[in-house]
Amino acid sequence: SRMLLSYLPDSEIEAYLTSAAPLDQFDDIFPDMGVTTAESVWNDIHTMRGTEYVTWQSPKLYGAAYVAFPIPGADGRLHGIVTVGGPMERFDPEATVAQSAIRSAIAQLQQHCVVFTPAPIVISGRMQP
Repeated sequence: SRMLLSYLPDSEIEAYLTSAAPLDQFDDIFPDMGVTTAESVWNDIHTMRGTEYVTWQSPKLYGAAYVAFPIPGADGRLHGIVTVGGPMERFDPEATVAQSAIRSAIAQLQQHCVVFTPAPIVISGRMQP
């Protein structure tokens, strides 16, 4: 997830992008994934950094819509993300964010998880702090 990447330092993102190259290697298998270039990843990362949540829609005609919430740890790195989604014709991510039950549950999870430091990340065989 680009949201997960957005919480990493730029040097770690660059290391990931280098190790994952070529980014379009699965376009034949997953043709609806959208633009997969390093530039598109960086653009998305810069847009996502510091946001409370991210919404997006599948590019397929009968695809799905999603909202993702970051779950940061004590040091600012992520434990993970919580994603809620459904069919585009029946699911509105912005309305979902506005629902107090979901926002309350996410806020409680974020409050509990911010006390703990996330596990280290391993990129290209090297453990990152």
